[in-house]
Amino acid sequence: MILTYRYRIKETSSAKALAGMARAVNVIWNYCGGAQEHARRWNMRWPSGFDLINLTSGVSRDLGLHSDTVQAV
Repeated sequence: MILTYRYRIKETSSAKALAGMARAVNVIWNYCGGAQEHARRWNMRWPSGFDLINLTSGVSRDLGLHSDTVQAV
């Protein structure tokens, strides 16, 4: 079971940082979806979670996210 917590952020600097992180997570999500769409179009083997982790390795430094966050996406 996944628990979701909602917090209200009142500081503008924190809100900007969190919005940036949300955009970075969205980039990873869209990349993984694009990799799966590519596999579907070209009748290739469907990428497993392990394959997607290998494809997104190293991107955490570029996007400023923790590697566990990238793997969780």
